[in-house]
Formats: sequence, C-alpha cells, structure tokens
Amino acid sequence: MLDETFRTCKTGQLELRPIYVRKQDRTRGYVLVVMLSYLLIQKLRGCWGTLDITVEEGIELLETLCTVEVQLDGNIPALYVPNPRKEIEQLLTLANIPIPEILPAKIKHQNKTKKCSQ
Repeated sequence: MLDETFRTCKTGQLELRPIYVRKQDRTRGYVLVVMLSYLLIQKLRGCWGTLDITVEEGIELLETLCTVEVQLDGNIPALYVPNPRKEIEQLLTLANIPIPEILPAKIKHQNKTKKCSQ
C-alpha cells in the first residue's frame, strides 16, 4: 500500500516533484496539499469503483459542468447550474455530492471599452 501511495504521489495525477523552497512550513504545506489530493483520489476511486472509468476521466467529465450567469430580482447576479449530463449526474450521485440550483456570483466590474468597427 505504501509503495502504491508513493508511486501515485510521484507520477500520474499528483506529480509530487522536488520543490525548491527555502522555508520548512512552505514545504510542509505543499506536501500536505498533495497528500489531501491523494486522499481525495482514493475516496473518488472508491465511490466510482462500480463504473468503467478512471478517476482522471471522471474529473475531466466534471470539468465540463458549467454555470450560467443570471440576474435575480433586484438585479442581483447569481450563477444558475443547469441539469448536468447523465454521466456527470451519476458521478456526483455516487460521490454523494448534491448540486445546488443557484450559486452566489461575484460582482464583476465591467470595463467600458470602445468597440472597433470593421
């Protein structure tokens, strides 16, 4: 088990490589993030074990999940999450992750620029 953990951290999705930082707390922080990522991969591998899909393929599918910016009452911006494709919904259901319908949106400051006419 330890050999597999080490291999996963050095190659594949996590790619823990030598880092050149001068402070011990930064090095420890980097390794902590990599180990938490490893635990997440193990958890997803367990959740998605019944599917014919790798964790990397599942994450790539999840990256296609999108949001649509909408204006709520009072011109409040929000992100609407449309119904996901069946594959994505299955991944989230197996991982016990609920999908919210609306997410708060950051207020963007739009820069006013002139449009070039062609």
